[in-house]
Amino acid sequence: MNILLKGLCITLGLSFFSTAMAYGTTTEANAVESGPLMVFQVIQSQLTLNAAMIESATIIEPANSTDSYGLQIKLSSSAATELKRLSGENIGKRMNLVLGDVVVSSPIIRSSLGAEFQMSGLTKEQAQRFLSQSHK
Repeated sequence: MNILLKGLCITLGLSFFSTAMAYGTTTEANAVESGPLMVFQVIQSQLTLNAAMIESATIIEPANSTDSYGLQIKLSSSAATELKRLSGENIGKRMNLVLGDVVVSSPIIRSSLGAEFQMSGLTKEQAQRFLSQSHK
């Protein structure tokens, strides 16, 4: 856990935030002791997750050559409660999935996210990097 984990940032808002804004506002000031792995941000509200808050993460292989990789993530109870609140308050709004400094997806929240959820739109390398960092 001595290595700062590069984070996955999900920015929720009424408009599409630029990669620089999402990345720039979620790193140093919001880092936890072991370093951020994932940040959920709604304008000024955010939830920073580190590896200790992720109970499990598995890679979802693409079904065919045109599909992207994904992740199945299960959060701790406390992280799931906060994520459910944050996403529930922002249904219908756009969110950015940011890994490092790259926006990998910009879906609209259709329902509250809970303890388990899937993310898609990742490259194999991005999914593997997240998986290796979440198991440190």
